Amino acid sequence: MVRGFRSVPGVQDRTVLLWYETDENRFTTLCEVLGKDSAIKLSTCRPPTRILSEASPQEPLVLTVGLEDDHLRVTSLAPSSAAVVPVNQTALPMDKLARLSEGGGPDKRSTPDLESLKGRGMELATYLFGDQASSILSKCRGVRLMVVHDAPASRVPFEMLMVSITSRISWL
Repeated sequence: MVRGFRSVPGVQDRTVLLWYETDENRFTTLCEVLGKDSAIKLSTCRPPTRILSEASPQEPLVLTVGLEDDHLRVTSLAPSSAAVVPVNQTALPMDKLARLSEGGGPDKRSTPDLESLKGRGMELATYLFGDQASSILSKCRGVRLMVVHDAPASRVPFEMLMVSITSRISWL
């Protein structure tokens, strides 16, 4: 490639070869080898950023949620789950969804107290998991929660479910 650049008349003055290399050993070797050619302006560089994936100590609880016409459809994949996963479909009228999400206090704009949040978290768990709520939640204490939802289901206060998963009181 470098020989090809050198063979074109006049290209040496206006050509810059930019080479990205992520392998540390190859990076050093390329700097040595390619840097010797003075006919071409050379910039060999590492990528500006590296994406490091954080190793997760545990698998998450994955919920796929859809809300259509006051019906909530939930597929649950618990950590180290079997090939068969629970699917729950239940009615979740808008007035009940609004009550799960409302604030506390007389103006309904304050953060609800912890007992209210725990109660709402338990109610939400029942909507999401049905009769299997206690079984699923007992497997998921202390794990990450990953929710994939459609636009209408974005109104569901999934954060309250974490109160149920991490709560030390046993309602299961």
